[in-house]
Amino acid sequence: MDDNPIVVWYTKDQWLCDFLVSVDQKNLSDEDAAREAFYKVAEHYKLPKFPWDKQNSDNEEEKISVFEEMAIAKFIFPEDELKGIVMLALYNVYTNEFIPIDDAAAIYYGDHDHIPDQYMAYYFGKDVNATLRFEIRNSSWVEAGATFVSKIIKC
Repeated sequence: MDDNPIVVWYTKDQWLCDFLVSVDQKNLSDEDAAREAFYKVAEHYKLPKFPWDKQNSDNEEEKISVFEEMAIAKFIFPEDELKGIVMLALYNVYTNEFIPIDDAAAIYYGDHDHIPDQYMAYYFGKDVNATLRFEIRNSSWVEAGATFVSKIIKC
């Protein structure tokens, strides 16, 4: 048996397995396949796709949306395929096991293992094009096109 928890998830879940096979058979681009998984899997499992979806959820354990988790994962694993990043984000939100944003901050800041007080994490983009940026708190995130501004998140 594979040790990869995502592989274990889709081999034990018939709906997910069938869905992933059907997406693969469509021969979509990596981005289009990732986008389809982002929306359909999140909808099927009632996962918050975006930060504002958490407000409408009955699940008090949800700490982060798929969009946010995906942005963090893309920051940490920039060379990975988008489909894999989306599946990782979906799995993490599904299991409530998140990548600490401090891991991204450690990469960005180098000598810090957290986001310094004068900075904030910003999420930009649309659906699978989510990106994570760190900016000075006083900078104008609206002018920069931020999708969602996060306070320092401790996951």
